[in-house]
Amino acid sequence: MPSMPSHAHDNRAAAPGLHAHLYDAVYGAFRWQVPARFNMAQVCLRRWADGPDQAQALAVIEDGPTLTRPRRHSYGDLAAEANRLSNALRLLGVQRGDRVAIQLPQRFETAVAYMAVLQMGAVAVPLSQLFGPEALEYRLQDSAAVVALVDEATGPGVQAVRARCADPAAEFDPALVAELQQHVRGRLAPYEYPKEIEFIDALPMTTTGKVQRRVLRLQEEARARERASAAASA
Repeated sequence: MPSMPSHAHDNRAAAPGLHAHLYDAVYGAFRWQVPARFNMAQVCLRRWADGPDQAQALAVIEDGPTLTRPRRHSYGDLAAEANRLSNALRLLGVQRGDRVAIQLPQRFETAVAYMAVLQMGAVAVPLSQLFGPEALEYRLQDSAAVVALVDEATGPGVQAVRARCADPAAEFDPALVAELQQHVRGRLAPYEYPKEIEFIDALPMTTTGKVQRRVLRLQEEARARERASAAASA
């Protein structure tokens, strides 16, 4: 068998160094192209829906066990529904920069919800349908969501934690305290009924979204001692 030319060995030996040099050059020259203004709904929807030729192009194919046949939605359909929802959100007082929670399954209305929120400059907060009450309450409270878009399956869960997602700025509002007490009166046993209601900025949570009840109790005890000390010195 003829021997391999020596220059072939040299080429293979030089290849790793050559690749590293090219990588360094590409890496060093890379720059993110970030525009001064960017809206995701404009890129994903409006630029297609606003064009007379592309408006009828297929945007979403909806299918599932509850449908007898797939439903086809064009960019024009998606834009029309998103515009209706955006107008409804504006009537509710949603403004640019506000957080809007979305807890919906994968279907056409979910795409409508995201496009409606994003095109008006609001921030969409996705919520998993698997979230329990504590995880749901934490995310709604932490994001300061002003509206939640839900369906018949996820609505009851959001409604159940709504009263516990009050604005901390309303701490001394007697009307809000009375409303909260009335809300829980028919849902808790007499021994569970809260004698006092306090407002805090956020609940102590684990990294998995569970309330750290021991930490919460320690915080409550510390506040109780502070109140007792203040009353004694008054």
